[in-house]
Amino acid sequence: MTSPANAATDQPEAAPRSPRRRRVLSGAALAGLAALTLLIGGGALQPARADDTAAAQAFIEKLGDEAIGFLSDKSLTPEQRATKFAALFQDKFAVESIARFVAGAAWRAAPEAEQKEYVDLFTNFVVNTYAQRLSSYSGEKLKVGAARAIDDSVVVNSEIVQQNGPPTKVDWRLRSTSDGFKILDVIIEGISMAITQRSDFAADARNGLNGLIAALKRNRFSQ
Repeated sequence: MTSPANAATDQPEAAPRSPRRRRVLSGAALAGLAALTLLIGGGALQPARADDTAAAQAFIEKLGDEAIGFLSDKSLTPEQRATKFAALFQDKFAVESIARFVAGAAWRAAPEAEQKEYVDLFTNFVVNTYAQRLSSYSGEKLKVGAARAIDDSVVVNSEIVQQNGPPTKVDWRLRSTSDGFKILDVIIEGISMAITQRSDFAADARNGLNGLIAALKRNRFSQ
């Protein structure tokens, strides 16, 4: 399995618990859409081809247009935006793979029923966490840049352009699968969100998948 550290040419890092991390994670709502993605896409894997780069750029452009569409729609209630975000997340991102990577060895040791409960709770955690940030959207735009094939994936560079303030650099790693492109990892200002999320849950994962399930349930009831 490929390490998230290889998600871009420049090795990403886990986000430190610092003001910089808070600034990155509390930035534009579009960055919130990027913040919880992962290493392995769903479906059968195919080697990346040079002509995948244009298709990957188009995929990210469409993702940005879709997100901006519901974020900027003033007729939608917060609940309706959250529903649209949940659908976007489950359609474009490898949800089970996200949960599996974060769990690490705890996933492999758990029975199937426990795995399913964990994936459901983790999905709700992601949706609830970032849906709460959607109200912070204030006209940011996603500017898609160059793309390059790396091994069996494609890295697409982009910037979140803010009306007031410097742009936020976001690199998207995608892989072509039998179900189309899936986002594998997102590097925001050099910080791998996949590695960061796994680090955040590491202590709970030491107690097995039940430890993660308990932590996610505590989080759900505290929201």
